[in-house]
Amino acid sequence: MKNLVAALFRLENIDTIEHLAQVIGTLVKWLEKPEQSSLRQAFVAWLKQGPLQQLSHESEPKVEALQDLHEVQQMLSKRVGQWVEQWKSEGEKTGIDKGIEIGEKKGIDKGRVEGQVNSIRFILQHRFGPLPTWVDEKLLQADSATLNRWLLNAYQVEQLENLFK
Repeated sequence: MKNLVAALFRLENIDTIEHLAQVIGTLVKWLEKPEQSSLRQAFVAWLKQGPLQQLSHESEPKVEALQDLHEVQQMLSKRVGQWVEQWKSEGEKTGIDKGIEIGEKKGIDKGRVEGQVNSIRFILQHRFGPLPTWVDEKLLQADSATLNRWLLNAYQVEQLENLFK
């Protein structure tokens, strides 16, 4: 008899769908005798509660209908490639969606900063006339919190230089 306990441990620590298919293929070979049908069924029952439960998908045949390791092996051989492609596609979509979300947030943040810079520039030009180039340099290098502080103080400072101290 082959080492079924080792196979069970391998199944418990499965890391890929392909690895699962390999271990089940090995079990099918090891448990091919008719008198081992109860053992095959026991493995299927265990698989239904673990790895196969995680693979279950509404569009797939119900895992509960599987009765024998041969059926599990056949199902996996037909579905592994499809599942991998489906998971890749879902992962890519999730990645794209997350990238769009991050990009939108960065765009909003950048627009907010540009609005703060323009507001400060407008107030300062109104109060002090044409601005020296160093003011734009300061404004463009500042973070949002600093710009907020400068925006609040832009009406109160007596001299342009005092705003940036």
